[in-house]
Order: sequence, then C-alpha cells, then structure tokens
Amino acid sequence: MSKVICKIISIFLICIILAQGVCFADIENEELEKNVEVFSYEEKNIPKVASKHTICIERNTETILFENNGFEKTAMASTTKIMTAIIAIEKGNLNNIVKISKNAAQTRGSRLELSENMEISLKDLLYGLMLRSGNDTAVAIAEHIAGNVENFANLMNQKATEIGMKNSHFVTPNGLDEDEHYSTAYDMAILANYALKNQTFREIVGTKNTNISWKGATKNISNTNELLGNYEGVYGVKTGFTFNAGRCLITACKKNDLDVIVVVLGANTKKDRTTDSVKILNYVNSNYKMKDLSSIINSSFKKEKENFYNMIRCDKLVNVPSIYLVTDSNTTFPILKNEEAYISTKCFTFNKFAESINKDTQVGEMQIYVGNNLLTRYSICLKEKVERKNFLEFMLEILKQYNNL
Repeated sequence: MSKVICKIISIFLICIILAQGVCFADIENEELEKNVEVFSYEEKNIPKVASKHTICIERNTETILFENNGFEKTAMASTTKIMTAIIAIEKGNLNNIVKISKNAAQTRGSRLELSENMEISLKDLLYGLMLRSGNDTAVAIAEHIAGNVENFANLMNQKATEIGMKNSHFVTPNGLDEDEHYSTAYDMAILANYALKNQTFREIVGTKNTNISWKGATKNISNTNELLGNYEGVYGVKTGFTFNAGRCLITACKKNDLDVIVVVLGANTKKDRTTDSVKILNYVNSNYKMKDLSSIINSSFKKEKENFYNMIRCDKLVNVPSIYLVTDSNTTFPILKNEEAYISTKCFTFNKFAESINKDTQVGEMQIYVGNNLLTRYSICLKEKVERKNFLEFMLEILKQYNNL
C-alpha cells in the first residue's frame, strides 16, 4: 500500500475519532458542589427564646440570621391576615364599597364590630383588618374579593405557591384555628417580605392609629403591634393569637442598613412574644452588618476568566467560548462583624467543550463562603453560542495541519 493511501486512511480515522469527541455530560471539570447547605451562621451569643417557632431573615437576600424551629408546621393565628390583605390590595379596588353580610358580621373572636348590611370601603376594612385585627373584616374582604371564604382560601393557597411558601396551607382569611390551616415561621417571613414590597400594604401596617368612616361618622382604631413606635426602626407587621397558635408577632425593622423580618409564633404570653422579638432584634442589630462583596466577586471572576481561557480545550469548536457572571445585581449580604475576614470564593468552570452549546447556558459556578459556610452562588454562563465543528471542518483542519508538518 502506497504512503499516500496510508496517510489518507490515517487522516480519515483521526477525523472519525475527533468527530466522536466527548459529550457535554462528560466534560472534565471540578465537580460543582450543588448540594451544599444554604448559608447558616453559627454564633456563641445567640439569644435563648421562649417561643416555640422563631426566625429572622434579612429582607433583601432572605438570608436567615436567626432560627429556632422555624421550619416546623404550626398554627399562625391572625398573622394569616397578611395574606388576606395583600390579596385584597392586589385584586380589589380600595375605593369600592363593601356591604357586610350576616356571615361576616357574626364572625367570632377579635372584631371591628361590623353589622349586617353595613356599608364600608375596602380601604377602611383593610385598616380594620391589620390594625384592629378584625376577624369579621377578614370574612367581609374574602366575600367581597372571591364570593365566599372557600374561594378566597383557594386564592390564598395559589399565592402561597407563587411566592414560595412550601409548607403552608390556608383555610380561613382570619387565622381562626382549623386543622388544615398552618404555616411555618420561615414561610410567614417570606410572606411578610413579599407583602412589604407593596407600598399600600406597607403604609397600612406602619400606621399606629387612624380614623375610618363609620356609619356616617368616624371611628378611631389603634394598631395592636406593641413594637410599632416603641422599638427604633420597627415599621410593621402583624400580631396574632388563638389558643392553638399561642401569641404571635411578625415584625419588620430597619436600623442603619440592616432591614430584617422577625417571626415569633407559639409564645405562651404577650410578654414572651415581645421579649423574644426584642432579643432577636437586639442580637442581629448588634452582630450583623451589610457587606458589599462586589469587589471580591469581580476580582475572583477576573482570575477565573483568565484561568478559563488558558485551560479551555476548544479544538472541536468553531469559536472560542466567552463567559460572563450572573449576579442579578445583588452583591450585598449580611455578614457577622467578626466573620468579615473569612470571606472567600470558589470557582468551577468546564475546561473541555465537545458539543454545540447555546448562548446563556451555565458552564460553571462561583460560590461565596464565610468560613466553611456557603453564603451564595452565582452562575457562570456563555456570552454567545458555541458551535461544534462538523466532519468536513475537522477534515480540512487536519489536512492543513498535516501539510504544515
């Protein structure tokens, strides 16, 4: 067999081997740590609380700063009305006049003292709901928005799913005890955080007292939230009590640049829920600060990009991959003041590409740590589509290289 024929056969076999390549699933890279626990701070001076279920999250990042049985299902009493209020605000017209039904007027528990056939605006009902914690107002709102309590409960559960409340189920608009009416401290923090992004809701729960229209006159009502106006930075949210749920309090507080939500469920007394809330607020405000990590993130990604382009294997690709970091503009996190020196990053990127990959596909990850705890993670993605060479392009390239030998 002539040398020319041998060379042609050799080139053909090489092309077949190269064309097979390595599949995208077999890319050689450091294993991405997908199952690392979400960041959880450990601190010796964590306060002891009497309430059964508590949690504190930082609002912007939803980072958990304090937690005690915060993921256990429990009754949540009138803190339920946060959900009732936000649905009413989103779906209703606050200027609409609501005619009170007999069913609503006869609702037991804490009341605004509505009477059958009374007419009152949805806006005033919302103030009665969130300040006076009227169970009768909750039913009136539910009937106005959805026709009846059952339909309104369906809206509540739909909203819960939509905003990520994974361990909650609503039956009533007012939080009166029902076996299938439950949530967790964490889910209620997520709900409060969502609701507070609505300016109307925020204005209502931040009101200490107000006048509402009442049977042709005015009626003054005061907020049941004992921390509003009595603890610096508190601007809402809601109290609650039933025999099954115990004393409950959800509090939003902003001091300096730290904006948090504290949830206390299952306290034995009103004093306990207040004391526990203050303990948690004092703890987080004394121990945490917001830290902008953008310089650390940018510096780390710059090094990773250099490493990526030095290590990348793109002999089977038409173009050289280009990458970018997805941060969603959120680079500021709550950090324990004594942990600032222990911030570090890890980057993982694929270093071999053998398939065509679409633009914006994730090809790596940056992880931010404080000590050994994972704080957050960002995706590293392709700026543009990466095209795999076809068989003819492989053949031409190998022939070109062969002729250069």
